[in-house]
Amino acid sequence: MNRSGAFLFACAGMIVLAMLLPNGAAAAWPGGSLANVPLCTATGDQSGAVSIPDGAGGAIVAWWDLRNGESNADIYAQRISAAGVAQWATDGVPVCTAASSQVYPKLVADGAGGAIVTWQDYRSGTVDIYAQRISADGAVQWPSSGVAVCTVAGGEYDVVGVSDGAGGAIIAWWDFRNGGGDAFVQRISAAGAVQWTAGGVLLAANGRAPAIVTDGAGGAIVAWQDYRSGFYSDVYAQRISAGGLAQWATNGVAISAADANQGPPSVVADGAGGAVVAWADSRTSAYWDIYAQKVSSSGVVQWTVDGVALCTASGQQYYPVMAADGAGGGIVAWEDARNGSSLDIYAQRISTNGVVQWTTDGVEICTFEGAQASAAIAADGAGGAAIAWVDGRAGTADDIYIQKISAGGAIQWPVNGGAVCTAANYQGVPDIVANGTGDVIVTWIDLRNGNVDIYAHGFDSQGSSLYPMPRITSIRDIPNDQGGKVRVTWIGSSRDGLPALEISLYGIWRQASVAAARAALAAGAPLSREDRQAILAQPGVFRITSEGDKTLYWEGVGTVAARVPDLDLPTSG
Repeated sequence: MNRSGAFLFACAGMIVLAMLLPNGAAAAWPGGSLANVPLCTATGDQSGAVSIPDGAGGAIVAWWDLRNGESNADIYAQRISAAGVAQWATDGVPVCTAASSQVYPKLVADGAGGAIVTWQDYRSGTVDIYAQRISADGAVQWPSSGVAVCTVAGGEYDVVGVSDGAGGAIIAWWDFRNGGGDAFVQRISAAGAVQWTAGGVLLAANGRAPAIVTDGAGGAIVAWQDYRSGFYSDVYAQRISAGGLAQWATNGVAISAADANQGPPSVVADGAGGAVVAWADSRTSAYWDIYAQKVSSSGVVQWTVDGVALCTASGQQYYPVMAADGAGGGIVAWEDARNGSSLDIYAQRISTNGVVQWTTDGVEICTFEGAQASAAIAADGAGGAAIAWVDGRAGTADDIYIQKISAGGAIQWPVNGGAVCTAANYQGVPDIVANGTGDVIVTWIDLRNGNVDIYAHGFDSQGSSLYPMPRITSIRDIPNDQGGKVRVTWIGSSRDGLPALEISLYGIWRQASVAAARAALAAGAPLSREDRQAILAQPGVFRITSEGDKTLYWEGVGTVAARVPDLDLPTSG
């Protein structure tokens, strides 16, 4: 084995599962909760990371960034592939670096592998809404400073968006133009042109904290926290067409107008032009509970008036987040204080008919010691969901943990969750996206380096790191054999221990000089062009890879039987 480098392929049958490039350079998600993928470690702090699927198994992530000064926040973005490799410039590409600050980005998929980014913008001295489109290869598509979505006087807040199905986006927010907080909506085309009334279409007076989903027909359904009745808040919703026309009752349909407070809402599409809405609710006591309601495409509520109770356990339950279950219902996760002063994470599924599916008051996602909060959720494509959260079990600084729950309400990964990140200092504000086949990517803010940075980690449906590669740990000379051999040791792929994905072989390759490889190929040596051939690593066979602008040549050495790995998999702590 040439000491200049070596790499391994892991084989499950004839499928490549993992790879290591020369000198230990990572080509995929690392295994373990200390070795995550940095998306941005630029100077200054980065915060408010949000993510969406990129349509190819990876994710696009956006955040606001202080690398250009503490009083000059900008918007940056990065794309990470399904294999855990950043696709755009190191530390991200600038989405907007206009004067003053831009903060709180949100993302909408553009249907072409890129995204439309919206944010709150302070360039005018007040808070406005701007947007920018970024392509799949990280190039901004509209004017460099972004396109103004709404710049009316008074300030605009809590912007959210959803795809319009034609490369553009429908965007909702609330603002003070009329003296109180009112909910508005606007559509922007794939070319960056606003489509509806300048300043947006009014959804309802006294509407705040909007949430939005597609209606499947080029329009959207927006739900919001509504103060029309006075001091207490309710939840209302409106469907708006692709042409910007309200489809339901003027000022929206009451999702819940029960006593006391309801909201803010979380919402998912039901797949039939309607939506399922969930919210925290204080109708029964001083404590908050979790409720949900379904509204049809025509604006008719489908379940019990004012909603179905998902959890009315003792203590507080709040901040619900929801994922569609793929069958017209939803899975809701929330923060829960039923067990005392420390928060836990619980979840419940509600069917398309408004019937709760799991244990009364929800299934325990994590009730470990310390506080668990800030849940994020993504559908797993099989009727269940993956849930990530901030976890205080370490007692010194918060970490990120994850759990998966099946369509039937069964916990799939270690009890109380597996560690996503347990690096030094604080990790928080997780976001999670799924590719529809059970794989998920989690992003979060991270203080391991002293500043606030952005990190990510991917997991497959089994709870292992996505595409977990074997890792060479040492290449040492065999003494007294006159340089004839070296001893290679490695840590196997984390999938070695999974019966359904048992890895039987590792192929070992050695790096060859350019001259020697080209001479051998010119003399007729076989060239491996497919991964399944690369696994076998037959002696005398060559393979070509690239590392940046370098072309690397490898010669097969042979194969060895796989062994049970020693990787830091997610555990229950």
